[in-house]
Amino acid sequence: MSFKVSSTGIYHMVFGAVGSKGLFLDREDYKEFMKILRLYKDHLGVKLLGYALTPRVVHLVIQCEGGGPEAFAAVVKRTYSDYYYRRYFSRELFHHQSRIRAVTFYRDFMELYRYLHKQGINSLKRFERYGAEKKDPYLDAEYVFSAFGNNLAQGKRELEKISVMENQEDYAVQMKSLEFFPEDKRTLRVKRAREFLDRYLAEKGITLHELDLEDYREEKLRLVRSFREKTDLSYRDIGQTLGSSHTTVIRLYKEAHERDFRRSIRRQSAADAQGFDPGEALLPSLGSLDHGQA
Repeated sequence: MSFKVSSTGIYHMVFGAVGSKGLFLDREDYKEFMKILRLYKDHLGVKLLGYALTPRVVHLVIQCEGGGPEAFAAVVKRTYSDYYYRRYFSRELFHHQSRIRAVTFYRDFMELYRYLHKQGINSLKRFERYGAEKKDPYLDAEYVFSAFGNNLAQGKRELEKISVMENQEDYAVQMKSLEFFPEDKRTLRVKRAREFLDRYLAEKGITLHELDLEDYREEKLRLVRSFREKTDLSYRDIGQTLGSSHTTVIRLYKEAHERDFRRSIRRQSAADAQGFDPGEALLPSLGSLDHGQA
């Protein structure tokens, strides 16, 4: 994930879906995503300036400093992915890339709201309901209004007027291109990983949810080892497929090797001792001595 540092601290972020289900399957999913935005914008000191949520793409406008956009994107995607897995038992969600654009000119800022406020569930109604006595817990609306007018009332009127206008053609084309997330090499690797996982679960007759239970730890260890030895996936790819960190996958892989090593030692020890009474293993060496004739 790379981006140009914004001189204004304002960034436009785009997250795309991977797989066939989509990012939001009902209104509860949208609500949960908004709760996550609120939690981490406060925790990381980020201002949320606008959004548009659609089943396949998320647009966010934020204001932060330095490396903030990258960290914010990663934690929001990871936390919502964890929620999505708990609810739907599906690891396929966000494309591994996040598009992060610096917003440095007033024209970009204006065209951005023209575009976002015509897409899916967006921030326009929250801006319209915002007032001096009625703040919004999610949006940092006053920052936006100050960009469009000298006071709150003027800023609201200008934003509402801008939001109903059509985008300049070049900007609309640019926005559509940001929403396209191609199947690059890493996406295809993760897709193959998912197919590999589905075959393994079907062969073992277990579900993805059961794989996280302690009763099925042996199956999970074998799966991690198979991933590493039978595919070209990295530890990070495997972690993304299983919903774990790459360090957890490394630990599981080492544990699988250690268990197999201990198991082979026990088998070898049992084979060496098979068929002998105590002390019998010494007889061949005793029999080989030449005692001569009496």
